[in-house]
Amino acid sequence: MTGFRDFIPVKPNGDNFFKRLISNRILRWIFISTITLLILLVTAGFILSHFGQKTAAEEFKKVNGTFSSLEVSLFSRSITITDVHWKSQEDSLQSEASISRVRLQGISLFQLILNKQLYAETLRIDSGAITYQTSHKKDSTQKSSRKSFPFEIQNIVIREVFVKVKQDSVTQIEALLNLRYGALKMDSLSNLQMALKSAFRYLQGDVTHVKLKKANGLYASKVDRIAFDSENESLSIDSLKLIPLYGKYEFAHVREKQMTRLNLSVRNIGITGLNFNAIFDSLISIRKIAIDAANLHSFRDKRVPLKNGIMDMPMHALQNSSLV
Repeated sequence: MTGFRDFIPVKPNGDNFFKRLISNRILRWIFISTITLLILLVTAGFILSHFGQKTAAEEFKKVNGTFSSLEVSLFSRSITITDVHWKSQEDSLQSEASISRVRLQGISLFQLILNKQLYAETLRIDSGAITYQTSHKKDSTQKSSRKSFPFEIQNIVIREVFVKVKQDSVTQIEALLNLRYGALKMDSLSNLQMALKSAFRYLQGDVTHVKLKKANGLYASKVDRIAFDSENESLSIDSLKLIPLYGKYEFAHVREKQMTRLNLSVRNIGITGLNFNAIFDSLISIRKIAIDAANLHSFRDKRVPLKNGIMDMPMHALQNSSLV
């Protein structure tokens, strides 16, 4: 009898049961809604990628360009294009580009659909080569008929892109680019310089394996690395070399007059207080330049006649200048 008296049946709590039932239903609804949304986003991304690839292929074909694949992701609001190739349609100007991957991230679909304007947080260009060729002969009858397409990009990232600039088939500049730039907003390519200045926030990165040679020039310049940071207003040049293209006795005979042949090497040039924004106005403002371990060898063949009067040797010209 004592055991029966101690046993008291517990009455089920209706409030707790109802709350658990509601919570389970809400969680089930959230789970089903999330799965449905993911399926819709994946399906929409696949459809947009399919139609986007077809449309982009037609547009690329108009400018003599091709690509391997195009992918649209609605999760990250990004567009990724791989294996991009482009070549100039003019036979006289053999400019071309080959990029492994181009990616636009953080695209505003509202701006793109309603305002026909491209807005993206980041443009990333990874691994490739660009050759740009110019010519002294310009076709005055050629006019651009392309419609302007306004765009705004907050950050531009370029990684491991080799750039070569030619003029009349002669290579003038070679360099490997790694940099970040922000930001760029423009309506057309005609006002590129103004757009670079108006939206300028920062420029960081480096340029390596730099080679410069002027057409019909006497020298070639080489730089191992140029590092820059606009926020710190600094620029560093490592291992600068000025190399004559002709031998000691051949040098002056190229111009048929007495000239000084220079062979220059500098371990490092450090520049601080550089106003990057003023460069867009073709102005250079620098607070300090530090040169480390510079070596200069000069030679002049005095058997070649002078044509411009008496010229001082480089060391005399430096001593007589206001720099020392």
